[in-house]
Amino acid sequence: MEHFDFIVQRAFSKEKYSVEWVIVMAPDGSLLIGPGHQRLVTAVTDGESITYCSGGVEKKLKVENSILHAYPDKVVLLVG
Repeated sequence: MEHFDFIVQRAFSKEKYSVEWVIVMAPDGSLLIGPGHQRLVTAVTDGESITYCSGGVEKKLKVENSILHAYPDKVVLLVG
């Protein structure tokens, strides 16, 4: 299975994961993002968890005040 980078950028730290997919709840609904996804910028709904799959294991990340940028080869989450 193809992987891409999921980068979580906070004010003073940065985490990077190799993932198969990311699911995010945006104001317009749920988005599934995989390798080769079209470019996209969206707000992340406050209080929702971002779900991602890394190494075949599903994991959750709870965030507030976030913007997600999707690119064909990576997803960048900016956490405020």
